[in-house]
Amino acid sequence: MSDFFSSLSLAVWLVMSGSPGLAFAGPPGSFPPGAVDETFHLDAALENSNQIPAYALGSVRVAATSLDHEKIYIGGMFDRFQGKPIGHNLARLLHDGSLDPSFDSGAGIDGIPYAIVADPKESGAIFVGGSFGKYQNKRVAALIHVHSDGSLDDSFKVRQFAIEMVSNLVFDAGRDQLYVLGMIGDEGRHWAPGIVRLKRDGSVDPSFKLYSDLFQLKQSALRRPPSVYGNRLLLSRSGKLYYAYTVESSFHRLARIDEEGYADPEFRRDAVHFDRSIDALAETADGQLYAAGAFQYGETASAKPHGWNIARLNPDGRLDTQFIVANANQVMGVASSVMTTPSEDGVYFAGGFASSPPEFLFGKLQTDGSMDPSVLAGDGKKGDFVNQMLLGKPGELYLVGSLRDYAGHALSGIVRLHLPK
Repeated sequence: MSDFFSSLSLAVWLVMSGSPGLAFAGPPGSFPPGAVDETFHLDAALENSNQIPAYALGSVRVAATSLDHEKIYIGGMFDRFQGKPIGHNLARLLHDGSLDPSFDSGAGIDGIPYAIVADPKESGAIFVGGSFGKYQNKRVAALIHVHSDGSLDDSFKVRQFAIEMVSNLVFDAGRDQLYVLGMIGDEGRHWAPGIVRLKRDGSVDPSFKLYSDLFQLKQSALRRPPSVYGNRLLLSRSGKLYYAYTVESSFHRLARIDEEGYADPEFRRDAVHFDRSIDALAETADGQLYAAGAFQYGETASAKPHGWNIARLNPDGRLDTQFIVANANQVMGVASSVMTTPSEDGVYFAGGFASSPPEFLFGKLQTDGSMDPSVLAGDGKKGDFVNQMLLGKPGELYLVGSLRDYAGHALSGIVRLHLPK
């Protein structure tokens, strides 16, 4: 458990600036990619009851936009907004960054949300997972379904001891089901890292089960089942599930799983060697995959590392050698979030670190792995980090995390940037 939280909280995603003096030429009213959207006013609005700014306790750990991107759900460690009490650790913002009064979480969540996804079948509703046991003072599992007004959906019934902690959620709209990554329990309340697929009512879909062949180690001398920890999920455009996981603390793998839980044999999960865990995934339209983390990577453990922090894999799982992040100073720190956009002309990344200034939290790599100088690489304060990136309306990108300052703007955990429309 500690590995997951430390990688999440210590920072993932750093970047060195391209051309700091780059001039932007565009039509009136347009903005350079990466510039702060000053119509989103969150500033230092989030706090907790002992008056410590929210960023000091993890700030906004996770966020999700509504289906129309007009509103933003945020989860983290806060209970005050602009000095006024709000529900603990879960809130909804309007498009300008103000608090949405129509969402009432009551007493809120008694722990920390780590995953929020919008429900595509119910307008304004969300699934929330994390490390908690109560919502609105009602005892719940660590995964809940919340209606648009903030009320708890009592028809979504996850067995209270079936899921102890949720680190990642992926909703499969085609199946109308939810993939859950976290600590999954059995009838005896023994929890272990794993994945479960839930039906609309919260019951477990028994047709999905991770099969043990996924975790077999070559020439293993273990006389017990190997220790496995899941890091990240991504639902591919083909409906299969990418799963980044670690076996025995030292084998860092990436697999593609079919709808029954079997490893896809057409994807080579041992074709790339990562020396540390994979913390973020993003897929392109043609099936290539970006993987990010605080790692070096190459085709074998003994070979000279091909690159750092961000790798691109072909659809068969093999390394795309045309993409090279050539040194640690190009993308510094640990990568926590990567994202592709419909333009498919590279990959955005963000993160955090504790290196010497200047410290950059966001940037873009071109298709060969070089920095895109047309995108402004924003800087922050030492120790700040980005947990997540998410798209809003066309031309909008949110950075979410423990953010006090971005490019000279005082923040409270979230900032919205301009992207090309």
